[in-house]
Amino acid sequence: MQKNKLITNFDTGDVNDTRALAPIAIDTKSVLGLDSMNVLADKGYHTGDQLQQCALADIITYVSPKAPSTKDIGLYPISAFYYNPGSDTYTCPAGEVLTTNNVWYRHSSEGKTPAFRFKRYLSSKCSSCSQHNLCTNSGHNSHAIDRSQFADIIAQKATE
Repeated sequence: MQKNKLITNFDTGDVNDTRALAPIAIDTKSVLGLDSMNVLADKGYHTGDQLQQCALADIITYVSPKAPSTKDIGLYPISAFYYNPGSDTYTCPAGEVLTTNNVWYRHSSEGKTPAFRFKRYLSSKCSSCSQHNLCTNSGHNSHAIDRSQFADIIAQKATE
């Protein structure tokens, strides 16, 4: 099987890559009769829900992460904000702490993907910050960070 690198499973359906990793990996694992397996895929398959489904099915994934998308050129990237897992907060580049009200909101991308949940993090000090113009060009007084329910599995995969 691995020696000859044969294709063991495929799907030619009209599914988008972002929804295809877990179903085909789980099905392949079943076809091969394996208890666990490793999967290698390109960044088109890198979505939190797919990584989580694979992890729950004892499938180790090796998937190139997608670069964070932003249309805010010239502003701090999301990677400049440090997530503090112990306190469930973010620290911004100016050293201020962004907190959450612990409410899980739902987000859907106009039917393209299933809805997912996220928590929003804010700081009351944004409006008076000297770096405000490097952080957001929003008309609001604060920078908001939305943390997906899949952020932990994505972060874990990024460090593996």
